Amino acid sequence: MKKFLALLIALTMVFALCACGQQQAAPAATGTEGTEPAGQTTVEFGQDAQAANANATVTEKPDHIQPGTEFSYWTNYDVPLYCPWIDNRASAFLWQVYDNLVLRYHSDITDLRPCLAESWDVSDDYTLYTFHIRQDAYFSDGEQVTAHAFVNTWDKATSEYQARYFNVVEYYKALDDFTLEIQLKAPNAAFMNDLVCQPHCGPVSPKALDQFGAEDNRSAVGCGPYVVESYTPGEGFVLKANTNYYNELKQPSIETVKMVLIPEENTALLALQNNELDCMNFVNIQTYEVLDAAGWNILRIKDRCNPFWVNPSVNPIFENDAVRAALCHMIDWNEVNELAYNGLYGVPNSLYDGQGGYPYGDDYSYDPELGLQILADAGIKPEDVKFTMLADPDFTTIETVLVQMFNDLGLVNVGFETLDGATCYGMLKGGTYEVFPCHNGYSEESCLTPYTMGLAGSDIPGTGAQPVVFLKWMDEEAFHEAEEYYNAAVVAPTYEEYVENVSNITRICQEQHAAFGGLCVTRFYAVNNEISGVYPSQIGGYVEFCYMYSNVG
Repeated sequence: MKKFLALLIALTMVFALCACGQQQAAPAATGTEGTEPAGQTTVEFGQDAQAANANATVTEKPDHIQPGTEFSYWTNYDVPLYCPWIDNRASAFLWQVYDNLVLRYHSDITDLRPCLAESWDVSDDYTLYTFHIRQDAYFSDGEQVTAHAFVNTWDKATSEYQARYFNVVEYYKALDDFTLEIQLKAPNAAFMNDLVCQPHCGPVSPKALDQFGAEDNRSAVGCGPYVVESYTPGEGFVLKANTNYYNELKQPSIETVKMVLIPEENTALLALQNNELDCMNFVNIQTYEVLDAAGWNILRIKDRCNPFWVNPSVNPIFENDAVRAALCHMIDWNEVNELAYNGLYGVPNSLYDGQGGYPYGDDYSYDPELGLQILADAGIKPEDVKFTMLADPDFTTIETVLVQMFNDLGLVNVGFETLDGATCYGMLKGGTYEVFPCHNGYSEESCLTPYTMGLAGSDIPGTGAQPVVFLKWMDEEAFHEAEEYYNAAVVAPTYEEYVENVSNITRICQEQHAAFGGLCVTRFYAVNNEISGVYPSQIGGYVEFCYMYSNVG
């Protein structure tokens, strides 16, 4: 198996590896908390992950734009429509151009600070929020940011395209030009990290939106630290520091940021090595091996678990719990981690290794003989279990290992198909896959999101947009139990109760074998050492360019 994977890696990375030496030995998998490999820096909340280089002449972030400075950031997908409410995959772009009422300082979810709101009041029952909008903030077209701009944006765009953020909202209204009131249906523990914090829900210029509508890039006029100087389809964005930016906490220093579109990762790797890029953000283990061998300091960020969800609405074989349970016993995730990722990914203890997780029970123990016995007791032959896993390029290696494990146990009709990210995303939204590894929007601060988007067939508003949790096809009673916990989580008065309810949904999913486990992705950053102020988020790994600065002038 290892020889087979070595061949696969060699074929996919051969031209890049030709210029590099041998990789360093990697540690064995020890769960989500493993030994940190040489050449990596683990990033914590609020930590500047990129220390200044030995020749640094600037050791603190300047309070002004540094003339002539540039930063080139790799992106592997296009964003042809970049209005904030359209495409959640565009987070790397959205956090730069759009602001909201509240910000996460240095991308730290535990450190919320004023942004477009200079202050806010909350009622004793935590359902009425009154935000006081600062009066020195302007959109890049010169229009002033007001409470009416929020109402206009939410009414005409955000509430339709990002409906899930409004599930808990009874109403919102502008009391005057600079006072915005939001009434919730009930207390909601995740509210401050959602509607009033996410850039997807930030306001745009009413003048532009009223003139051009919700699906025209001319409406994408934000008030963030960067503005779009140009967008070239198939090439990317050029962003310029906003010279009229209002917030001292996010004052940009790098003058020009180029978000360079290179669809193929090997090509991007060469561009980084040739100094045509200043940063690569990636999860591909082969890319890591090349850069590690070349001596790069690689930033390491814990990303999300990606459970392998099964879809009985497409493949009836998954309606049988015996099949689902047997598959859970047939995967040695520690071995998958070793073979596919040299032990650098974490092996989680739940479908979600974080807030809202619930420990795996014995049903998820590696016991292939028991798995085969479960099939036999149900009258199912191994060769009768037939399905195809869907993979984007980042998951090709892991699915190669999984298929081999299943095939070795006699499940010879299990395979996988690798498609480009856009096609996979379309199949995810359409629910037309059989098995798909997906975090479905999980985040530590809003851990209910995977179930908000994933409880397919539910009557809960906004659900089923990206169906992954097919409990309704597995067990009707379990599905309705999960709904009850979902409704309780939405109105939980404390974050502890919120997480407890989410944890119960996770438990139900695991009891029904709705997914057969997964790995906890490690996200890597390779950054030009002349750039400081790199604060990657713990989950998702995005960075905000406004905190970056050149440490050499």
